[in-house]
Amino acid sequence: MKRLLGAAACVLLTGCSRYSDFTLPLQSGRDGRVDYEWVVTPSPVIPRGAAGAFDDVDALNPSVVIVNGRYWNLYSGYDGAAWHTGLAVSSDGLAWSKQGAVLSPDARGWEGDYIAANGSALHH
Repeated sequence: MKRLLGAAACVLLTGCSRYSDFTLPLQSGRDGRVDYEWVVTPSPVIPRGAAGAFDDVDALNPSVVIVNGRYWNLYSGYDGAAWHTGLAVSSDGLAWSKQGAVLSPDARGWEGDYIAANGSALHH
């Protein structure tokens, strides 16, 4: 019982209580303003793969980082049996070149044989 109370107190003390006070830090060298332009395209920028590809049933959950001026998109691909993580790269964020699956489930590991996807990328 003491452990349960201790765990509950820890969760309560580490939770966010004032969401309206949360802000992201400004990036150095910028005024903090970001401009977006909505561009409608007739098809997805990263379509599903060809029959038999790791992403032939679905391609979703992009996580994009910029490394040395190039966009790296780690996204989830589904082949009908398992989820994989794929990589696509771009110089402009609109035209992508698929590089293939970079992470796939392994039945011998913790992920079993179903999922190795839905992650998030961070470049530091």
